[in-house]
Amino acid sequence: MKLIRKLIRYIRSNFNLNIVLSVLALLIALITMYFQFFNTKHELLYAFLFPSVNENLAIPMIYKNTGNQNEMILESNIELQIIPDDGTENYFKRIGDENKKLFPVIIGPGEYKVITLLGDYKEYFKGMLEQTPSGIKYRQIVNLDTLSLVLTTKFIANNEISEVRRNIGKITFRKDKTFDRIDFQPIKLIKLESDGDMEMTGGSVINANRSGHINSSDSLTSDQVEQIKFMIHIVDDTVMKKELIKLLKKKIPNYNP
Repeated sequence: MKLIRKLIRYIRSNFNLNIVLSVLALLIALITMYFQFFNTKHELLYAFLFPSVNENLAIPMIYKNTGNQNEMILESNIELQIIPDDGTENYFKRIGDENKKLFPVIIGPGEYKVITLLGDYKEYFKGMLEQTPSGIKYRQIVNLDTLSLVLTTKFIANNEISEVRRNIGKITFRKDKTFDRIDFQPIKLIKLESDGDMEMTGGSVINANRSGHINSSDSLTSDQVEQIKFMIHIVDDTVMKKELIKLLKKKIPNYNP
């Protein structure tokens, strides 16, 4: 008991308020510096909400930043599976080119954002031109049943550009290419985590527009035949469509678009 009293008297006789306040200020500064520069937490959750199909396929997305740092989403888009009828491997086609206008998006700590992605499935039905070892090939969309839907997201993570693909579900169209049904995965918030860091390499950007003049008396190359097949499906002008079909039938008498 005497020892405790002596200790109390010592503390009282040597107590210096200025020193105590200085020590407290230093501790607060160190703690603040730790949380600001060393205790960084990157955590971005995301989920898709109920998809809908009208003129376009619409998939609302919700992003929630539960970390203490800003997060940046570079791009998010919708891809629809292509199932070829020639036995080649299935692959995916992006159907939401207009979604690029919505990004990039920065989400601060504690914030959330809702963005609706749109997919033009009517453009998907027009098919595409593929570059093959033997030349250009027109790919017509023929399989319309239980096609996989995938959501792609590019974002910044750990000073790297990362990408993740998330399965949305399956979509089916009728034979007349109108919407039939969509079966989607359970809706839940999950952490946006990379499938693997992407290395951004050098490359080239090429003008993809094609132009040229084809005379009805000219013979058609195999590449020109495939380009005309593609044009028949993408032009809306009925007169031009008829002329293209007429031109192609000179090369392929039994052609039926």
